[in-house]
Amino acid sequence: MLLQGEIVEGVNSWIGYSYLNSKERSSDGSKAYQRRLLDQTHTLRLFVQDRIPQHPNVQTHLRFLLGSGFLFHPRQASIDPVRGDTTLAIDFSIRRDFQNYFRVDLGLSARFEIGHKGEIVVVGEVLNVFNHINVASYSWFQIFPGQPVRIPQIFTRRFFNVGLEVSF
Repeated sequence: MLLQGEIVEGVNSWIGYSYLNSKERSSDGSKAYQRRLLDQTHTLRLFVQDRIPQHPNVQTHLRFLLGSGFLFHPRQASIDPVRGDTTLAIDFSIRRDFQNYFRVDLGLSARFEIGHKGEIVVVGEVLNVFNHINVASYSWFQIFPGQPVRIPQIFTRRFFNVGLEVSF
């Protein structure tokens, strides 16, 4: 569901909500359906823009995203009975949730006209304003026998972005 509108005339803003409930049945003979790994059940998105009244060529924007976590299968240590080697194997019988995805971005842009048909747009943004750690995946290592350790691979933390657009 997506609701769009103009809070400020000529500047589009929107709010959206997504619900996804996909399930699958494994081929191991089980009749039970389970959530799919890429099923991010709930997602809430918000994008709001505004203009600065004293400077009509300057506008701000805010992006907000909150999503429920994806699933992953943890790793289990298994020992080869013949060679005695320990390896990490995916345990498909167990599913865990990643933590919720949360991100807020803020931006400011200024538009300047050049001649009759040209313009320059300068954009500055702070991405992931609250520096929230969003986990993308895990790398699995075995440091001690029988105890797999997961190391999170994270999305970008707080990041500053500057852009320049020239059109003529």
